[in-house]
Amino acid sequence: MYTHIASVAEGFTVLSSFIVAQYVSELQKVTLYPEIKSHLTEGIYKILDLCVEQDIKFLSSTLPLGVREVFSELYSSYTHYHKTQRQGEAKYTA
Repeated sequence: MYTHIASVAEGFTVLSSFIVAQYVSELQKVTLYPEIKSHLTEGIYKILDLCVEQDIKFLSSTLPLGVREVFSELYSSYTHYHKTQRQGEAKYTA
């Protein structure tokens, strides 16, 4: 599903920040099995790929405090693990 969303990125770009906001809000309400959480996290990383800097600032400033902390952790791991890997792959793509 997330790969499909990434393939039609333009249509989802407008909604991407709201999808991320909904995910982090719901994440606080449940405990996920690690296997499930890892798959969902990879999907959210793909959606974060669609977010522009303005979307990230919007989320960082408008989310409620507890949800904002969850988002900050998610975004930190995204920038550390996923985004740097993606940029590295782009360097070596012809």
